[in-house]
Amino acid sequence: MIRLRYGTFLEGIVIWSVEETFNGGIILKLQKKLFTYLGIMIIVSISLVYVLLYKYLLGSYADLDQQDARSEMQDILYTVSEELDTLRNYVLNYSARDETYFFIDESDITDDHPFIQSNFPDSTYTANRFQLVLITNAEGKVVYAHGYDLQQN
Repeated sequence: MIRLRYGTFLEGIVIWSVEETFNGGIILKLQKKLFTYLGIMIIVSISLVYVLLYKYLLGSYADLDQQDARSEMQDILYTVSEELDTLRNYVLNYSARDETYFFIDESDITDDHPFIQSNFPDSTYTANRFQLVLITNAEGKVVYAHGYDLQQN
């Protein structure tokens, strides 16, 4: 026996429901099958869209992020290189002076020494952003060492 029923659903969408009874008393509803297939199709469609977006759209964002990180790293390396060049020039400038050689050869060195007073006042540390000055002799023995806190001074 086949019965045809008419009903409305979701503001104007007309759904026809067909119920069919077989010998074993099993009732198959077209409406349930339709919603099941529709649900499966929606899940498959959303999954497909997600996979495609992830592969093409999000992949390009990852590439852009990686390029940005490389660019920032190159900027940092350039800045460090410039700072090292500045420090190298400063060290070479002091190491080439006769005054520095005479200072290293002296045995009685204090913070009141004329070389220290003229070459390493607080303004030298501040202007060059030095936190430590260390002078050693040819044997590697520390002749003069002085630290400076840039944040407090």
